[in-house]
Amino acid sequence: RDSLKAGAGNLDTQRLDAQVSHNSGPLSVFLGAHGVSSDGYRDNNELDQKNLNSDIRFTYNNSQFFLRSDWFDQDLDLPGERNVNPGLGINQLRQDREGTNTPGDYANQDGYSINPGMTHYWDNGTEAVIDFGYRRKNQQAFFGDYDFGGLFSSYVDSDLDTWSFTPRITTPHRLLGRSAQTTAGIDYYNSDYDSDRSLNESTDGLPVHRLDIEQESTAVYADTTIAASREITLNLGARLQWVTLDASDRFNPDAPGADPFSDSQAPDYDDSERVHMLEAGIEKQFTPAAAAYIKWTRSARVVTVDELFESRFDPDTFMGTKIFSPLDPQTANGFDIGTRYKADRAAFTVNAYYMRLRNEIHFNPVTFENINLDPTRRYGLELSGSYEFTDRLGLQGSYTYMRAKFRDGPFSGNNVPLVPENTASLTGTWKQSPHTDLIVAASFVDNKYFDNDQSNTFVKKIPSYTTVDAKISHRFRGFRLTAEVNNIFEEKFYDYGISSTSSPGVYNAYPLPERTILFTVSTELGNSN
Repeated sequence: RDSLKAGAGNLDTQRLDAQVSHNSGPLSVFLGAHGVSSDGYRDNNELDQKNLNSDIRFTYNNSQFFLRSDWFDQDLDLPGERNVNPGLGINQLRQDREGTNTPGDYANQDGYSINPGMTHYWDNGTEAVIDFGYRRKNQQAFFGDYDFGGLFSSYVDSDLDTWSFTPRITTPHRLLGRSAQTTAGIDYYNSDYDSDRSLNESTDGLPVHRLDIEQESTAVYADTTIAASREITLNLGARLQWVTLDASDRFNPDAPGADPFSDSQAPDYDDSERVHMLEAGIEKQFTPAAAAYIKWTRSARVVTVDELFESRFDPDTFMGTKIFSPLDPQTANGFDIGTRYKADRAAFTVNAYYMRLRNEIHFNPVTFENINLDPTRRYGLELSGSYEFTDRLGLQGSYTYMRAKFRDGPFSGNNVPLVPENTASLTGTWKQSPHTDLIVAASFVDNKYFDNDQSNTFVKKIPSYTTVDAKISHRFRGFRLTAEVNNIFEEKFYDYGISSTSSPGVYNAYPLPERTILFTVSTELGNSN
């Protein structure tokens, strides 16, 4: 539906969303616009973001032709960390929680995508899609050096161009005498990544490093669902993917900010990987309301173009070097077993899982390089449910218990950092009248080990926290008036922190907002035909 929504709140937040659609016989057009700006919770934390998207479709006989497009522009200032150093009497989380040590840092990006294609339908229910895509993204980021007059600042200007071709077909058929449906396709992506690394924005024309990375990915896949009986459904899926990488670096020792004694040109790099992914599951419907399932999966992930280039420091020679990191593909084998129940007013899901990961790709915040972690395992229990007490009053809740452990290497048996053992949420909805709704939600996140604390010996953990949010909306003469309050009780918390391995009790944290308020007014403009 055509609609318009405008909002404003504290932190000088402003939002605007609009969408219009038009249908005329075989032609349909959708246009959307979205924008948000905010000063942010902290100093140097401003956000300015704009999006435009469109979807044009034309139907002819049994075919539909489409053209989707998207444009985006985001400017985001980076406030950086807050430092805690008990030995020096520094606690910026308490003394200057909203401040910044990086008043000039930012990360901006803009780009667009175009996706033309067609869908054809057959009378037997078969559907085929042939679509192409092109996406261009430019990213610019600056990380200042505020201790040595900017001598060690860093400016990154990167362009990523990606072409894609992703045809697929879904068809019903018979398999071993049973009804089945199969989706099969090809995913082809070709990405070209050009990145200039300079001292600052004014020297962008003379980069210290100029990277050129090309990645080509081709995958074939098929997924089949089989009705083995009236109560039992089987699912089998497989995906095989080939990835090639070619990377080169041009180092200019005469560029501003270059240090020919501690910097170098990264050697050319090429690599090819073949990975496979599998899935097998079975679900049994015991009653119309209750079902149980078992599922096994094997997943994989290869390094992306912006994860390759990194700096490394040799403590023996005190020299730095640049390389394209030869990371192994990340793989995981997982097992799920659970049950679902849904009746008139009640619904719940129980899911237990176990996963073994190998070569998990992880960014080391101390050495600023991507690494493969030692083998880990994750296991736990997920509960979710809802109950409608009346047509006007309902309750939804969820709880997750997770354990993540290293299963090999020097930290074998230790907890993986940044994984909370318990998380929970509870949401109540009340339709006070046909025109007024109230939603209150509470969320809890357990404490967890700091990033970089694989030894589990740091003096503290990232603290647990509980937040409460509320939203009330009222319809009045064709308008919807809404007020949202997040973190009502102004919980002072942070979700990410990095511990020091060399200085006891020292860590950096990234505090999140306290109470935020947003008022919005929206209206539906009706459909255009």
